[in-house]
Amino acid sequence: MKYSIIIVAYKAQDYLQACLDSILASNSKDYEVVIVDNSPDPLFDELEIPKGWQYTFSRKNIGFAAACNLGASMAQGEILCFLNPDTQVYCDWLERMSRY
Repeated sequence: MKYSIIIVAYKAQDYLQACLDSILASNSKDYEVVIVDNSPDPLFDELEIPKGWQYTFSRKNIGFAAACNLGASMAQGEILCFLNPDTQVYCDWLERMSRY
């Protein structure tokens, strides 16, 4: 696997599903998605997470940096890409970004 997309979410239910949908709709290939839920209550029940994507609930807000590290420790890809949950991507964004 070439890319690991890591998303740290804290009370981001209004944005996160659009972010996940945009990743699915993009033309990018060879990636995994790791979602670290830093919210006080799990967002999992409210989300449509594709099979094979990883979701972990930290049970408390462990902080952004610690949540990024947790996601990175779960990742299998060669290149880590950290996205905010309010991000929406398009086309071949991973391939374009990795050229830089």
